[in-house]
Amino acid sequence: MKGSRGGLVYALVLLASATTVLAQTYHGGLRGSVREAGGVVPGASVALTNEATNASRTVQTNHLGEYAFVNVDPGDYTLKVSMQGFKSIENKGIHIGTQQFLTLDFTLEVGNLQEAITVEGATPLETSNASVSSTLDSKTLETLPTAGRNAFFLATITPGVTHTGDPQFVRQQDQTNSSLLSLGGGPRRGNNYTLDGVSIVDIRNRAVVIPSIEAVEEVKVQVTTYDAEMGRTGGGVFNMTGKSGANAWHGSLLGQNRPAKTRSLSYFARKACELGNGSCEKPDTYFYLYAGSLGGPIVKDKTFFWASIEGYKTDTIDDSVVRAPNGRELNGDFSQSGITVYDPLSTRPDPAHPGQFIRTPFPGNVIPASRISPVAKAMAQYWPQAGPASSELVDRSRTATGKLDQVWSDRFHTSAMYAYYHSVEPQPRSYLKDGKTQEIGANHADPGDGALYRTVHAVAINNTITPNSTTAAHVRLGYTSFADDCVPVAGFDPGTLGFSSGFVNQVPVKKFPYFAIGSYGTDYNGYMFGERPINNITYYSWDANTSISKLWGRHTAKFGASYRKIGVKNLNPGQSSGSFFFDGQFTSADPLNPDNSDPYALAAFLLGYPSTGTIPVSAPINAFINYYAAYAQDDLRVNPNLTLNLGVRYEFEQGLQEVNNRLTVGFDRERSWPFQVPGANLRGGLMYAGVDGYPTHQSDPSKTKVAPRVGFACAAPVRGHQQRRPGHARLHADDRHGDHHGRRPDALRRVQHRESLPERHRPTDRQRRRHPDRRRGNGAVQRSIPEIRLRPPVLLRHPA
Repeated sequence: MKGSRGGLVYALVLLASATTVLAQTYHGGLRGSVREAGGVVPGASVALTNEATNASRTVQTNHLGEYAFVNVDPGDYTLKVSMQGFKSIENKGIHIGTQQFLTLDFTLEVGNLQEAITVEGATPLETSNASVSSTLDSKTLETLPTAGRNAFFLATITPGVTHTGDPQFVRQQDQTNSSLLSLGGGPRRGNNYTLDGVSIVDIRNRAVVIPSIEAVEEVKVQVTTYDAEMGRTGGGVFNMTGKSGANAWHGSLLGQNRPAKTRSLSYFARKACELGNGSCEKPDTYFYLYAGSLGGPIVKDKTFFWASIEGYKTDTIDDSVVRAPNGRELNGDFSQSGITVYDPLSTRPDPAHPGQFIRTPFPGNVIPASRISPVAKAMAQYWPQAGPASSELVDRSRTATGKLDQVWSDRFHTSAMYAYYHSVEPQPRSYLKDGKTQEIGANHADPGDGALYRTVHAVAINNTITPNSTTAAHVRLGYTSFADDCVPVAGFDPGTLGFSSGFVNQVPVKKFPYFAIGSYGTDYNGYMFGERPINNITYYSWDANTSISKLWGRHTAKFGASYRKIGVKNLNPGQSSGSFFFDGQFTSADPLNPDNSDPYALAAFLLGYPSTGTIPVSAPINAFINYYAAYAQDDLRVNPNLTLNLGVRYEFEQGLQEVNNRLTVGFDRERSWPFQVPGANLRGGLMYAGVDGYPTHQSDPSKTKVAPRVGFACAAPVRGHQQRRPGHARLHADDRHGDHHGRRPDALRRVQHRESLPERHRPTDRQRRRHPDRRRGNGAVQRSIPEIRLRPPVLLRHPA
């Protein structure tokens, strides 16, 4: 039975290596030596027992008196050293934190084995590793004030961590803004986030889930690290460990309320109050939050669980100004609008000025009722009242986690953690009804109608195997799914707006169409009508890694390999019922030099003459990146006061791909331009994935991404310091974070393609005015093309 079990263990390890998340681990470790007055003590028994679960591991010191425990779950431990002919030593309350590596030496005294020396609460310093980090334990997380209850954001209290986003949007629903953190001077949103060792970042490098503080044991903020286990980061790592159950029952319960009367008016509302232009009464808003957790044994000393839940519902106010025409203008009467509206059907050449055109005004500056389009008539009911509007925003969020720990034997332990999150985040709906904000889906014409619906599932499974007293293996699997859907409420038929059946039948997904009418609308949404566009996105990630640690003499060697697939599935119908833009091109006097002020745009809308219009046709994409890595590290204990960390890491990131090659992978400057102009040799064209011999991936993947690491952990005073941790690390950031020239992390470098045209093909002054960004200078055509054949940046880490 033992032989078959050992074969299964090694088969699992080999399988994980073959399928080889980042090998970043949340486990800690403990090493040291056992000596007596005359020298080292080989063969001494060293037992490490988890004080919460009674799970125990036992090793024997080697011929140099060295022992080591690797892949140790964070927690409080008792260490007992015993050897025949010597008094036993028991050290209680040793806390091993997330990826914390401690050194603890013992000197045995001659005596009976039954005689014991007990030490309590003496946790040694971390002297086995040169990496520099800070730890936020559960007590710190529970006691520090945090408006958003975001454990990652609390890292800003530690040295080297800077938040560059909006500090008010760091709630559990704010994955994008709260990930705008810079570690150790690295690029913002260039970091890695792990939960029980599994990376939980998406392809945009955001933490997809922000677990409840009730579910978090601790967060280790690793700003400067020299471990070969760390990779694919341009800054640092937020290493989070979830709480585990124990033999004793534990739990928590939390409720929070922020009364409306204790909150201040917004800036503009306060100014309006001070000037006497608005109410000084505080809006009737609310904030309710609840959280709780429970953990304990399912089977004593064998099976444990921990569960948590957290949620909130908030009501906030958004103040805006709705710009809309008056009732007279909506009926086509512009006699008092200070402008002259022209009939587009009267457009004709100007006999006095060849090349120019003239038009005839509408009689009385009023558009006849018979000329108002059916669509404009049908949409009359949707025009909001102009003026200030205070809309309510009701945000909802729910987060839950569950974790199981199973001790199969002294040599085999499994943990599995699941995290769930769901939120509803609306935009301001400023088109009020009877002075009140309408419910989501009640007014499809409001550009703020609909919501951002987010749902996350994350799984982390860890297996720790210790086949013998000097070897430990670890196999980890992880998965994340992040649905980030921006959608309106389904059910609106654009046919009810007077559009022809021929048009409606071409609409791929029915919704309220998009209408941009001059500058009417609100500043927040930027257009007049049409619920938010449809954008269905799911970010996903698969993780698998394995590692083996071995104690050889004074060496603790670690070897590991990892594979990660990071992707996004996207179907973006957008404004699928059409986007229509109205300006003064058809209703002002000069069609070649139109007046685009709002009344002219409104007149064009009433007549049914958009200047442009589009219907997007979208196809689903499934884009992904494959990432591979392998590493080796040796922690050599040179003497009791000095540990040398030597490591090397190899990484290969394949570049962004798409399952069906539905993407461009670059710009070929030598390719013949698809459309040629007589007398010009136009060159350059997009490179389509897998076509004409082009690669199927973006970027320029390097096969030489070797990252050496070296560090020194000095325990004895050196030059006046109690501890000194010099080191050097080479880190390769992911391919999506800029280039070697220091551009912003999420930028794509762009190149300008220029071709000189013969005189007869150069644009006219009118064309230059219409397209100033495309035609400049002496007839040169410029096109801005994303530069997507870049190599990722390299970062070098040194101690401050």
